Amino acid sequence: LGQIVFLLGIFAVVPFWALLFGFGLLPINWWFSLAGLLAFVFYFASASLVIWLWMLSVSLILNLAGPVTVATVFAALFAGACLVLFIIVTAIGWFQEYKNR
Repeated sequence: LGQIVFLLGIFAVVPFWALLFGFGLLPINWWFSLAGLLAFVFYFASASLVIWLWMLSVSLILNLAGPVTVATVFAALFAGACLVLFIIVTAIGWFQEYKNR
């Protein structure tokens, strides 16, 4: 189960990072940023869920205290890090777009 969840995690996270950098650094117009935001939310949610499941399975295998809490903390840290990175990359994209005008 752990290996399946881990593979799902890789498949969820890899296109998510590619998409994050693609939409952040390319010129932004309204439709493009809307599509990017929707795709980001989808990958953000799926990757966070996969990480939660993966950490839950790891916690249960290692018999850690409070496996649900451990999984939730890791998923929340991942989600927070992704959100911060998304804001930074998008800000860079908007700054480049503004500078080129």
